[in-house]
Amino acid sequence: MTRILTFAPKIQPVRPLIILILLFLNLIDLNAQGKQPAQYLSNPEVNRLFYSGFRHLYDFEFRSCEENAGILKRRFPESPWGFVLQAEYHWWMIITGDTKPEHGTKIGEELEIALIKAATLPDQEGIFCKIIVYSLSSRYALYKGRYISVLEQLTKAAGLIRSGKKDVETYEPFKLTQGLFDYFMAEAGSRFGIFNPLSLFGINADKKRGLQYLQQCTLSQDEILRTESRYFLMKIYAELEHEPTISCRYGSPLHQAYPDNLIFRWHCRVCKNEGQARNPVQYTGQLNEAQRQHFQKLFLQQANKN
Repeated sequence: MTRILTFAPKIQPVRPLIILILLFLNLIDLNAQGKQPAQYLSNPEVNRLFYSGFRHLYDFEFRSCEENAGILKRRFPESPWGFVLQAEYHWWMIITGDTKPEHGTKIGEELEIALIKAATLPDQEGIFCKIIVYSLSSRYALYKGRYISVLEQLTKAAGLIRSGKKDVETYEPFKLTQGLFDYFMAEAGSRFGIFNPLSLFGINADKKRGLQYLQQCTLSQDEILRTESRYFLMKIYAELEHEPTISCRYGSPLHQAYPDNLIFRWHCRVCKNEGQARNPVQYTGQLNEAQRQHFQKLFLQQANKN
């Protein structure tokens, strides 16, 4: 609900420590491998349309994703998930190089509606939905440099994650949110040392436990949990643990599952330290010109490093 270890649209190494604090919120990247998704959304038809929309996103079929979101919103106007999917579509347009202002405006509008409608969901699903809403709000606020808003969203998300901690073993999506929370909060805390600002949030994180939860999610039957966890483990071992071999172990399945996903392809190439072997965008049919230029530049920069 989805993506580098930064929320900015340009793919680059992590630098500001504030970004490290917020990494656990980045809920994107799904993975379709022919497995039946778990029914974590209480309405089976909403679940089907929502997952179908995300498959289009991760296949870089952006117009098809937007169509799915429209169908979901029209057929189930009381559900927040169509609005979440619509917001994710606009975010993915931004991070793939289409930075028209209307995308940012729409993100805010769709998430505001989704947050209200999330109150009608069953308890665990409602908490999970709200975490995703605050996640995307935080990412966009960081992209725009609105740091006060970022910290406000972080506080709300952290509270929800703590409230769902008791249900980690009964509601599998909480393994993902708790795993990301534990790892990145513990990592940020270790870097700040005695000046750790996380103490202001009353955060008690366990890095080892976070990795264990994420690794468990890589074996999940659920598309979101499986691919999201692989994506983050790929980035964690590449950029924070400095274990490129382990990073590739998680990155290769992502690229294999979504060969037309240029974000996954780029990350996989970086963790393998590969240059540009061929035109990286010629196989994707739903990129506009701005997106094509964005990825041409990105892959060319990688090629020039090798």
